[in-house]
Formats: sequence, structure tokens, C-alpha cells
Amino acid sequence: MGSPLSPILGELIMDDLFEKLDQNFKDKIKFKIRFVDDSLFILNDQYFDILNFLNGYHQCLRFTFEKSFHMINFLDITVIRESDTI
Repeated sequence: MGSPLSPILGELIMDDLFEKLDQNFKDKIKFKIRFVDDSLFILNDQYFDILNFLNGYHQCLRFTFEKSFHMINFLDITVIRESDTI
């Protein structure tokens, strides 16, 4: 933290992580979006498998999740699910 390289390295690491996530869970993730280090996923199931995969990427990185069926906050917005189409 504090180094001028921190944002660049963070972006490279997150890009690599998302690429590997796509390779391993492409059929399980219906939607994903990332802004810097915040991510939002819409999943069929297997959220613990995906969380374990993310946390196994590197020992210094720890990811958490918030599970919701109808409403979740992401950045400065609230995403509300109105139907069972997704």
C-alpha cells in the first residue's frame, strides 16, 4: 500500500483472477461485474466452491461474500431482483 505500483499490480492480479475464474466456473456464473476490488456475481449455485477458489488464489488475499435472493448493495446502488427469470 502506498506504492505507485499498487493500483497497477492490483489491476493485473484481479484481471488474472477473473480470467481463471472464467476458465473454471464459466457455466456457473450468470453475470459478473467488477469495479476495482468490488465484484458482483449472479450465480446458479456453488458459491462456496467459487469462494474457496478465490481465497485459494493467494494466501494474502481474502474474499468474503454476501448472499441475497432479492436485494443486494453494490457500490452506491441497490440491485433488486423482481422476478425469477435469472
